[in-house]
Amino acid sequence: MRGERRPRAHRAAVDVRGRGDDVIIDLRPLDRSYVVVSGPLGVGKTSLIELLTGTGMWTALPEPVMENPYLSDVYANLSDYAFRNQAFYLGQRALLHNTARTITGAVVQERCLSEDAEVFNYVMRDIGAIDDNDLETLMTLYRGLIENAPMPDALLYLTAPFDVTLDRIRQRDRAGEDDLDVGFLRRVYDRYEHWSYTTKPIPVLRLDTSELDYVNKPEHAANVVRRVDGLLTNSLVLSG
Repeated sequence: MRGERRPRAHRAAVDVRGRGDDVIIDLRPLDRSYVVVSGPLGVGKTSLIELLTGTGMWTALPEPVMENPYLSDVYANLSDYAFRNQAFYLGQRALLHNTARTITGAVVQERCLSEDAEVFNYVMRDIGAIDDNDLETLMTLYRGLIENAPMPDALLYLTAPFDVTLDRIRQRDRAGEDDLDVGFLRRVYDRYEHWSYTTKPIPVLRLDTSELDYVNKPEHAANVVRRVDGLLTNSLVLSG
């Protein structure tokens, strides 16, 4: 791996102005920035992506959830569907990584290839949904895919206390999440926290979303935008 300083041709500008009841947030992101929004369930990944894309300056690469043929069955019957589900996401996520680098302008992606492997593969093994042989097969697939997958410039890691994430999951009532038990969610949460401190070589910006309300508070939204800009313009980006 080699390090190179990212060009600073276009910094992001944040303009928060009130006009009566209206607030304008103007974000001009770096050219060809590629960031990933990560974190356990219920931390606010979708809302952050909507904040960035709502400016019209970022292109989103969302999770291929609706394309997943196992979505309606996997959590209700993990022992039968976990291996196929994980293989699906590894392949689809690798495609997203490659797609990101073909898009001109700023790109924000929900989750990355590394967390499919380093978080969810191991959680599935730990709960008995796959065995050690299945895990090694999935990790071999991951190693083959990650070898040539373009890496993001930065990782925006969202976190919140576990109880806060549970409340948010229950309130949003998403398809497939009714079958998730607390034990499974706790394992995912703990594995994510470990992964966020050990993942390399992507620069990581940690945001505690229990202390930020970038959906309803413009000043919080502006603060997040400034921090993302600072990470992209001042961090050392490692590339192959």
